[in-house]
Amino acid sequence: MKSNHNQILLILGCTLLGYILIAFVLFGDMPLRSDAAGYSKQAIAIAADFPGTEAYYWPPAMPYILAAAYNLFGESLSVARGVNILLCVLMVYAAILLTTEATNDPRKGRIAGWMAALYPASFLMAGQTYSQHLTAAGLMLAGYWLLIAYRRGKIVWYLLAGIALGGTALARSSAMSLLPALAILAGVAYWRLRRNPEQTAGAVATRKALISGSLLFLVGTAVIVIPVMLHNVQHGAGWNISTKDESNVLVGNCKYTHHYKTNQLAVRDFALLEPEVRDYLIRMRDLPNARSAMMKEAVEYVIDHPGITAWRTLSRIRAFWGFDYMLAREAQNQYQLSNLQLLIPLSLEAGGYLLVMIGVLLGLFFARHLLSPPATTLLLVMAIGYQVPYMLVYAAGTYHFPAVFLLLPISCVGWIWTLQQWRQHWPVIAKRRWFWAAVALFALVQLEYGYWAITMQQ
Repeated sequence: MKSNHNQILLILGCTLLGYILIAFVLFGDMPLRSDAAGYSKQAIAIAADFPGTEAYYWPPAMPYILAAAYNLFGESLSVARGVNILLCVLMVYAAILLTTEATNDPRKGRIAGWMAALYPASFLMAGQTYSQHLTAAGLMLAGYWLLIAYRRGKIVWYLLAGIALGGTALARSSAMSLLPALAILAGVAYWRLRRNPEQTAGAVATRKALISGSLLFLVGTAVIVIPVMLHNVQHGAGWNISTKDESNVLVGNCKYTHHYKTNQLAVRDFALLEPEVRDYLIRMRDLPNARSAMMKEAVEYVIDHPGITAWRTLSRIRAFWGFDYMLAREAQNQYQLSNLQLLIPLSLEAGGYLLVMIGVLLGLFFARHLLSPPATTLLLVMAIGYQVPYMLVYAAGTYHFPAVFLLLPISCVGWIWTLQQWRQHWPVIAKRRWFWAAVALFALVQLEYGYWAITMQQ
């Protein structure tokens, strides 16, 4: 046990040191960019007058954490980077905990920890205060505590899982979509326990704990989320976690939305939009009750154009699982890299993602016996449930970061099974046609994503 703790500390220590070097040396002259700068700006306002003088435009978890750090250590880029690095370390530790619980094997947990620490899309954004690391950590901790609660029948763990999900929703409101997904999963689990012809005392206890635990889970989530919603209600923004959701729905569901790259209007420089599109968005933004008008406009478009909406929804599903390249693009913009130079960070980001996802396919097809059955089901439901809002609004590969980390235990056992006895396992892999069909489909998704990323480059 002591040896395991020491090895975990080694992983976390290496993560801390490596991420410091990346944030403060490799990208030491890169300012906060894009959403990271937006979170910091909101944090400065909250730090000046907590909990803030207006409704939250960004989900407030990351701004809350940054505001606390700014009050303690002063407002600076170094403090922001330090906060994000600590969240990265927390995320790696959550990956270790989740994988250890899912596999009942501390060694596999440590391997997953190294995989999390070395995931290129993670360490390249070490110095940027995006919400990905916080969201991934929150979802993995929620999954970890749910597994413990279900397997041990202790309802207090359901409460902790609910608190973790509530905190995650304050980092990215899309996490709220896990509530219906987990409710369905809990209902199925209860039904299967009840239909078990051999009702052991353990099964009965698990079923009873599932009922009360589910209520406690909701209480834990509500305790975290409702105060933020009340803040927004008091500032005239309604029962929302953030006020940007309606504009997101509009830009992903209007007559100017691209049928594949549905996030284009959200990320493209406003000055570079065509005049007709820019005028439309300005007009919608300046309407009385603009947020409700935006939502009404989007809903009406969806109802009037079911075919286009269906195609965009399929596009969003595919785009959500496209390869990572966000930090490669930010580095190109910051340092004026040529497309040839861009290949260096791009190969890291995209290559790391492809390796993890191939591991997920290996794990699902060949190594599920290395995971507990509840863990496999829970992780898949959470990853798919997290994707749902992006199916309905807009999607790009950058948004799959937390879902990939939920799938990390499956990828971990997939690669372990494959590499431990490569010569014996390769013939089995070679003969599994459905596995190769899944690999081919995944490859096509990446090719399509790459095509549009190049075609729609600003």
